[in-house]
Amino acid sequence: LESRSVSYNGISLGFAIDDYTRWRLMEGLDDIGLTVKNSASIDTFEKSRAGYKPATLPIRG
Repeated sequence: LESRSVSYNGISLGFAIDDYTRWRLMEGLDDIGLTVKNSASIDTFEKSRAGYKPATLPIRG
């Protein structure tokens, strides 16, 4: 994935993958992982919201 190629038995083949998808795969991030990665920003945003608006639940680790 790092070199965008697959090698087996002396044969190496390149493949196309967009930068964003490659980055996500290399970091092991799915949609939930991306959200958790930004939890500090989400917490800051939630603290600045008016109290009468819905809030997210805290992340349980």
